[in-house]
Amino acid sequence: MKIFGGNKMTEEKKIESIEIDSGETPPPEEKNGGGSSTGKGNGNNKKPENEKDYKTIFWVIVAVVYSILVGICYPLNQNVPSELFGYSYSWNWGLALFLVIVLYTITSIQILSPQEKGGRIFIGWFIDVLGPGGPVFVPFIICKLERISILQIPLELPDEPQNIYREEGSVPEGVKKVPPIRIPFGPADETTEGISKDDPLNRRMTEEVVPVVTLKIIDFKKFFTTIGSMDQLKRQLEDASVTMLMREFTKITPAVALKNLVVYNNTLQEAISERIGMGDYDKWWGVDILKAEIKLINFSKSLNKEIQSMAEATAKKRAAITVAEGKKESDKLEGEGKGAAEEATLRGRTAGLEHMAEKLKVHGSLVLGAETARGITNNAGQKTIIAGADGFGDLIKTAGAIAGTVMSIPQTANSTENGNAEKKEVTPDEA
Repeated sequence: MKIFGGNKMTEEKKIESIEIDSGETPPPEEKNGGGSSTGKGNGNNKKPENEKDYKTIFWVIVAVVYSILVGICYPLNQNVPSELFGYSYSWNWGLALFLVIVLYTITSIQILSPQEKGGRIFIGWFIDVLGPGGPVFVPFIICKLERISILQIPLELPDEPQNIYREEGSVPEGVKKVPPIRIPFGPADETTEGISKDDPLNRRMTEEVVPVVTLKIIDFKKFFTTIGSMDQLKRQLEDASVTMLMREFTKITPAVALKNLVVYNNTLQEAISERIGMGDYDKWWGVDILKAEIKLINFSKSLNKEIQSMAEATAKKRAAITVAEGKKESDKLEGEGKGAAEEATLRGRTAGLEHMAEKLKVHGSLVLGAETARGITNNAGQKTIIAGADGFGDLIKTAGAIAGTVMSIPQTANSTENGNAEKKEVTPDEA
């Protein structure tokens, strides 16, 4: 891996690239800063001269120990007569020791998958990076193998959802769960644009916030020697996230946080990048933060029910308004249809009356009177006659037309006591 110093390159002086024997890639550049990602620290970030090569020491110790044990097997490789509980038998101590060495060696071999590397740790000292993939020799009991994925690693903080204890109070003893990250949000700010003061999320409350960090281990040796394990890394990331959330979210309401979520995601990523030492090789943990974001703000059930009831009430109100507007529009269209039909009827009647007056060669008032008389005959019970503007003058003018029509009105008489009605024809002289 090539690590570049943080001093500016000039024509007089160029920064020397250094090969680090861990076989890893350099730390990514810091998101906000310019220049080299390793611009701070010990100048050219050279490997310290006093850093011990534990890998060589480890293999020397292994070779010496195996040589001694195998050497001991040779003089012991003979049958020794023994007796136990009255039974006589022979025992080859050299062969027995050799079989123990073989069994121990087999037990010390572990398998790494193609998607992971391992760190070999010998009595607390980091030895070297193993893998990815294949069998590796990790002496049983005296050595430990730390496995790390070489793929992108998403970490939900503080832990996976099934491991979060969301009940009231502290986590009971014996329950292997962790409490969620609860953040007290700040009071509402009336000057915030785009957020209603009646918004149920625009007020002070304490809610669970779930950050998610996606990372990748770049320098495994740096990771093992600086942070040590994924559990420790997760704790450090959680601390950085809580610090940032307490600093920012205690000033705003959840409504403001949701509106500006992209801004706070960037702030979270900057805080975590600073915590893992991005930009300074001496402090860097060998980790690249690919993405850091706030997955969700997990509101309580009561608040979710309140928001749901408000949404349902708003939907019912809009539905009622829509129905009323539809009824209004329907009545309007129906009235317009009836008006148009009535207008067509009047126009038709007027045209008919004009045609009748023209053919009979009489005044229009006589035709109108005749139509009025015909209407009376169609409704024998009608007792009210509406005359024209000239009152009885118009009524007298229509008398002749009415008289002829009235003569045709049948007179109804009561029949006998059994209720049978008999019709009696009225002659013009009787009328």
